[in-house]
Amino acid sequence: MKEKIRFKLNLFDTVIILLAVAAAAVLLWNRLAPKSDGGAVAPTQQTIQYTIRLRGAMEGTGALVQPGDVLEDAIKNFNIGTVVSVTTAPAKTAAIDEANRILRQAETPEREDIDIVITTKSTENEAQILVDGGYEVRVGEPAWVRGPGYLGSGTIIDIARGQEG
Repeated sequence: MKEKIRFKLNLFDTVIILLAVAAAAVLLWNRLAPKSDGGAVAPTQQTIQYTIRLRGAMEGTGALVQPGDVLEDAIKNFNIGTVVSVTTAPAKTAAIDEANRILRQAETPEREDIDIVITTKSTENEAQILVDGGYEVRVGEPAWVRGPGYLGSGTIIDIARGQEG
């Protein structure tokens, strides 16, 4: 003979089951409900100036870069701004001084370091600064620059924020 299995629920069991179903409903609601963006800060539009240092460029490349040149990112073709000023200096490389057993900075022949100051409009929020709607500017990041008659790669070394616009 087979016995029928019966579930007998008392008041305590019913309360526990209802609490578990309510907790599951709250968790499901939190997971699937649309998120409000009430605390987010809207991005601000402003003018920035930033400096890109091209290290070890061929001697004479700095003379090709002129204030007023419009520059592009050589990889993604973003407009990255307009040249404000250019500074060139002899390129330096770390070299070992074996006699004194120290590391020294030595000039590299036929090479120069070029600092290009660029100005542009940017959109900024707490996480990033974007130029031309997608080119991220961040100190220490590499930059591939293309201008009229020249091409180079370097590092962003400085960012100066301007007036909001």
